[in-house]
Amino acid sequence: GGGGGGGGGASQIFLEQDEDLLECKLRLHAFPPKDPHYTAVSDKHGSRNHTAKGANHAERTTDSREGGRMHGHCDELGTDAVVVLNASSTCDFFLDTNETKASKCLCTAQRTKESWCVGGSGGHGHWTVRDEASGRYYDDPEKKTLLRDRLCAPCAAGGQGTSCPRCESGTVRLRSGDVVAFSGTKAFHGVARVVREQPPSGPLPGTPPLPEWARAYFDKGYRLSLQWRLTNRDKMVAAVARDEKLW
Repeated sequence: GGGGGGGGGASQIFLEQDEDLLECKLRLHAFPPKDPHYTAVSDKHGSRNHTAKGANHAERTTDSREGGRMHGHCDELGTDAVVVLNASSTCDFFLDTNETKASKCLCTAQRTKESWCVGGSGGHGHWTVRDEASGRYYDDPEKKTLLRDRLCAPCAAGGQGTSCPRCESGTVRLRSGDVVAFSGTKAFHGVARVVREQPPSGPLPGTPPLPEWARAYFDKGYRLSLQWRLTNRDKMVAAVARDEKLW
């Protein structure tokens, strides 16, 4: 099957003109499915460092029963084409390439701030937009990136918050076997939810069986993300060095 990609031609996905400058890395991530009977209440948080020696910021640590969301982000400078193979459970993958520059993604300023609101109708939660999250972050410097009560302003007042329309319109449902390709640094991307599906019953004729560790994840309803990432390492190292000076 095929998912959606960075729109436009290959030039929107592959940025580096000299392929000899790129290295390819294979990454594997496992994301749990959402438990439909679980109400998000966790208020735990940890810290995350985005550069080798940069400043830490607080990041929410959630219960695995909330499911395998992935915070919206753009990859570090130096990242070129990213190809993701989705396996086992389905996920709603969103991306905004803003190719026409007609309107800016409303989430881009939230990259280091919590932007998942657990409120709203149906109890499903939603990605909040920048303006509706404003004023909802803690004053405590150690928690200034976290939403109070995990709610945006409209939901905290008993209303319904807004999801970024560009991310909503750019959502692609990836099923097992689907592939999506995009520019890691150009496309603002993330995963809104993982939906448990029945895993494939077995290998196709002539193909090897799944490794035991992969079958264990499949049986639990996890989504496996197999990712090939092209990176200009020199550009990435230079970007980290600039970050260190700025911090």
